[in-house]
Amino acid sequence: MGWIQITIALIYIISILFCKVMCKLTQEDKDLIIKYHNSERGDVLVGPITWNKTLEKIATIEVSKCDIKVYRFNGPYGESSYGNFDADTWDVLGEWASQKYSYNYPKNNCTGRCENYLQMIWNNTRSIGCATKLCYGISEIPFYVCEYYPPGNIRGERPYRVPQ
Repeated sequence: MGWIQITIALIYIISILFCKVMCKLTQEDKDLIIKYHNSERGDVLVGPITWNKTLEKIATIEVSKCDIKVYRFNGPYGESSYGNFDADTWDVLGEWASQKYSYNYPKNNCTGRCENYLQMIWNNTRSIGCATKLCYGISEIPFYVCEYYPPGNIRGERPYRVPQ
């Protein structure tokens, strides 16, 4: 076996070991997800959400597909996903939260992507469950999926009400 094949084999083995350790959300990650969401929700005077193990199981099934998509609008759950070469939990949450700058409350529309942010702060949403997986393509990409219940992003509705 040549050096190139050995190097490729070692990289593959290391990435599998990395994923066994790092491609599962820790309790610290889950706490961060809840705190970050609740901070964003508090900024718009929306009540807190809690972690839901059933939603976590659904997210685990969805993330296992490695189907990096924008957002699922139909069905009983809201869903946000994110994948990037060096993404970690902070990156994911920061990306979704940064979409708030694309949301125009008076017009109730977005000037860019904002569906993940709207799901974060959707007033009727009460619970969340997330999962992560290292997905393989051209390179290994950490991929995150969060499921929300009840879902947000209901067309024609506002994510929250501004007090009068």
